[in-house]
Amino acid sequence: MKRSVITAISIIVAVGILLYAAEFSLCRVLERAVGSRIAYLADVKVSVGAIFLKTGGDIAVKDITIRKRDGSGPAIEAKGITLDYRLRDIIRGRLSGFKSVTIKNGTFLLDKKHPLVYSLNGRVVFSRDGIALDGMKAYLMGLPLSADGNLSGPSFKKASADLSLKFESDYAKGVLHIGGKLSSPGINGLVRFFDSIDVPVDSKLDIGPAGFTLSNTDGRASLKVYRQENKRAKYIVEARIDHFDLLGRDIVTGINADLELDENAPHSPMLRGFVNSDNTIVDFIPLGGFALTFALSEEKFIIESLNIGGRYGLNGSVALGKPYDMDIRFSVKNLDLKKLAEVSHIEDIQFISGILNGVLSVKGPLSSFAINGNLKADSGNLGYIKYESITINMNGTSPIVNITDSKIARREGAMLLRGYLDFRKMGKKNFFEDLKVLSDNNTIVWEGWDITKSPESAKLSIGKDVGDTFRINYNAFMNDETSMKNPGDKEDELSLEYRFRENENIKLLMRDDNEAVVVEHKLKF
Repeated sequence: MKRSVITAISIIVAVGILLYAAEFSLCRVLERAVGSRIAYLADVKVSVGAIFLKTGGDIAVKDITIRKRDGSGPAIEAKGITLDYRLRDIIRGRLSGFKSVTIKNGTFLLDKKHPLVYSLNGRVVFSRDGIALDGMKAYLMGLPLSADGNLSGPSFKKASADLSLKFESDYAKGVLHIGGKLSSPGINGLVRFFDSIDVPVDSKLDIGPAGFTLSNTDGRASLKVYRQENKRAKYIVEARIDHFDLLGRDIVTGINADLELDENAPHSPMLRGFVNSDNTIVDFIPLGGFALTFALSEEKFIIESLNIGGRYGLNGSVALGKPYDMDIRFSVKNLDLKKLAEVSHIEDIQFISGILNGVLSVKGPLSSFAINGNLKADSGNLGYIKYESITINMNGTSPIVNITDSKIARREGAMLLRGYLDFRKMGKKNFFEDLKVLSDNNTIVWEGWDITKSPESAKLSIGKDVGDTFRINYNAFMNDETSMKNPGDKEDELSLEYRFRENENIKLLMRDDNEAVVVEHKLKF
């Protein structure tokens, strides 16, 4: 009896050892089979954690990892894969054709050491012709991507690509085709932003051992990314744009960036960077340089500081997943309104001038963010209106932002600014059509003429600036009334004022009571 028990235990142990050896052998065979099919793409190492049978007889694989042999860069980890391959296939001798096995229902995960691309998953088919991608999905900086197509060829240099790439989010969507040699494929398609702005893509991608170069086929734009020598986690980016049409604007600029992958960030790995440009020209108008410091994680894009030409400033953060929550602060310092009007293609810019300062804050989801802020312009012209200051207070939820408690302060009186801005019209000529300029009870502007009524009397004043040095004024009394409070203002008068210095002017007066001509010389201290 004891001998039978010992024999049974021995048999169980032997079977267990054989099963373990078989599983181990199958793991190694699978490693070699998969590795041999993707070796032409890169020098990689494939490892398999475990193999077991699922209900129905399919072979399932756990913890398969594909990583570069030198250990650099991200790896692809498959937590679970079901093979279209069964034990009877081994018995039938299908092992020799293992490289044509279909991998189905696999969940592929990109190593979390890279914040740019993550949550990679989909279906991959290995065959004698190469690799087929079916419904591969991933996130690129929070943008959901899907890819279908084929990679084929005996080596990386001779391999070819035929891929369709699609992406869609609340702010951007597009379809791109990647075709040609895998080392230098062409990229063509169309990208649409905010359901209204179309950007055609016609580019070429050149892939090298340390990075890649993406360039427009007409040579007007290029982007080069490469790893710093002997520094695995540091990259250099160089971008050149030469009269490139972007959203109807002619852009000329050169951009340089230093990027570093911070694997020891407190919550998750982050890509940190500094981006700068010496000068950017939009529609042949120099805007000056800019400098940007940022941090990028899987969840959020953080703008630590952005300075444009010493006039614009911005900082804050944008979530990379729905609902794309934003928390951004935008500031303007001593901005020339004429330059802003030139860049914005506002007509009659010769009638717009002044210096703008202010702060705006944007908070909330992309689809319905809140805007609050105030802007102030000093000493300028807005059309025919000459002002001393303009104060604008904004608040509301996109796409509608209300303009409240805002006014135009002038020497002759105040004018009220009311209405709203519809950001769906941004970039269009009718963007400001919902803003109204209202006069108070004592001020009217009519085709460049300032008409004011004195609240203490029936005196009516009409004035118009002619250039920067001349002003014509006419004072009259309504219904032939006279003011008892100001006896010197009883007569109607016409005046011509000449400003020949900042604080000094000469005025020529003509009054109708005695047809007198009076010359006044005023000097302000």
